[in-house]
Amino acid sequence: MLNSVLESRISHEGLTQIILEMPEKDYFQMYGQLNDEIAKDLLQQYLLYHNDDGRMGRVKIYYDKNDHVVRISSFLQYLGNEKTTHMYEVDDYVHGSDER
Repeated sequence: MLNSVLESRISHEGLTQIILEMPEKDYFQMYGQLNDEIAKDLLQQYLLYHNDDGRMGRVKIYYDKNDHVVRISSFLQYLGNEKTTHMYEVDDYVHGSDER
């Protein structure tokens, strides 16, 4: 699933806004609903997969039916962060495996 994610970033006064965009079919194959908790988990998996030490804040999910995409938006903080010791492992299904 992470292979089909388009990422964009915008810097705002010490924070970085990250927007992940993915095809609706890929999202709904893994998750049956849209909610901010799922978005937070998915973003956390994405950051872990890319060894990104940004601290998430204000995670929101949006569904654009016309464009057939799901977007996850969050602000990441990097300033003053220590190197993260990851306590989560990326699930196999996030890497594109069909098994869950």
